[in-house]
Amino acid sequence: MPKVIDYVARFAFLREAAFALVSQDGLCALTRQGIADQLGVSISTVRRLLDADASLEELAASHVVTRRRRTWLAHHDDASAGRSSTLAAELLPADEWGAVTELAWWRLLVDATSSVSADVSQDTSLSLRDQFELATHGYLRPDRPPVPARRRPDPALADRVADREGEVVAQLDRVLALLAVPEAERGDERPTLRAVVDGLTLAICVHGLSTTAAHQALASHLDRLDRRPQHLDRAG
Repeated sequence: MPKVIDYVARFAFLREAAFALVSQDGLCALTRQGIADQLGVSISTVRRLLDADASLEELAASHVVTRRRRTWLAHHDDASAGRSSTLAAELLPADEWGAVTELAWWRLLVDATSSVSADVSQDTSLSLRDQFELATHGYLRPDRPPVPARRRPDPALADRVADREGEVVAQLDRVLALLAVPEAERGDERPTLRAVVDGLTLAICVHGLSTTAAHQALASHLDRLDRRPQHLDRAG
């Protein structure tokens, strides 16, 4: 009887391995060899299962989506789904599982937005490379080696980032609507609320802030937003 191979399950393992590499060691570890080592298989096995042009970043990002969905199903309560605090809290990691998920996402996010200028040299028309050569040799050599091409952000990952951005903005707008923030003012309030959510998420992932403390801080911010003078004036 011929052996039946579950390629769907195998692909799921590839996604999970890509995610594990990013969450543990960052994008520098995300290679086909790294995936093979993570799964304990040969590189040829990974190459058979993955097209040559397959996006490893997309593999990891798709597993982030899967983990977020599992988290949402585990913590979502229909009875409180219409509360502003519940909707906002869904954007924060709920536990260590969620923190690992979001840490991987932030590492992918940095890669997806790496097209932003990274020139940290002083105010000068010369690149840092040229400045170093001038300081070392006193002139720019005509036979200089070419500048290595910068790694381009993966288009598939950029699409994931855009999708997530739309989801977050929509969620924040629902929170502000439930807090009775006038629609004309939501554009001003959203960046602050977004900064609170993102800042708390990073504090959990990078600085070890407990998820309990982070959710309490978010609840306090929402409470202050809900008690704004405008709201009290309208109520009166």
